[in-house]
Amino acid sequence: DLSATPPGIYTITNFIPAVGGCIAYTGAYTLTITASPNANIDYSNSNYCSGSNIAILPSITGTLGGVFTANSNAIALDAQNGSINLNNTLAGNYLITYTIPPANGCSQLISSDVVQVLPGPQLNISSSVTINQFQTATLVASGNGLFTWSNGESGDSITVTPKETTQYCVTSTLNSCVDTACTMVFLELECGDVYIPNAFSPNGDSNNDLQCVLGNCIETMNLVIFNRWGEKIFESATQNNCWDGTYKGNPCNNGVYVYRFEATLKNKEFITKQGNINLIR
Repeated sequence: DLSATPPGIYTITNFIPAVGGCIAYTGAYTLTITASPNANIDYSNSNYCSGSNIAILPSITGTLGGVFTANSNAIALDAQNGSINLNNTLAGNYLITYTIPPANGCSQLISSDVVQVLPGPQLNISSSVTINQFQTATLVASGNGLFTWSNGESGDSITVTPKETTQYCVTSTLNSCVDTACTMVFLELECGDVYIPNAFSPNGDSNNDLQCVLGNCIETMNLVIFNRWGEKIFESATQNNCWDGTYKGNPCNNGVYVYRFEATLKNKEFITKQGNINLIR
């Protein structure tokens, strides 16, 4: 009874006792019982996105060594391990079959699972572009689905004016499938000169009341202003922080003040300046 007998190697013996003057006789036969193949495959998600740059593998329980086949050539299926290359698979429903051929008197075994591959966005984006400091760049996405850009905008195109070389990415969503593409906008800086005016008039008439550092692409800076006795009366690390002609909250006298300036530009050029500033009320 094979249904009640575990796999193994058995010796079956037939013993005939001595009788009627005949000697006893023993006949033996070795019987091998092989385990019937038993396997199951499972593509755990079963819903995947066409065009995804990944390969998926099934979970196999039971007997190994079977062969994978599909009901269509539109799916990129590895016959040996059952992996599916979604990047080369068209959208559709596929029946994946795992077959163990007959052997050792056992019949073939077939296990199957259905895999649904959904249409994905298959997104493309404009090539990288180089612009100068005051230009804009228009980036265009193509494909399908809903587009969302890394700068928070939506739609199939955006116009950007970056202040430095920037990477922009766009994400498209379709059928819960997501695809992302990125491009670079390279910025050619036209820094020009860094200018520190040699005079200002902080008299409250809103005309030339502040002593500021002027320049297009200062990345880091340090401006220090001294009075005639070498006492530091003002220091700034940003262009937005300008000297208003006061020291400790009190107006400074008319006269000549000395400054020392250091800066690193966005094009990585390092500059130093020193000179005089005339305060005229």
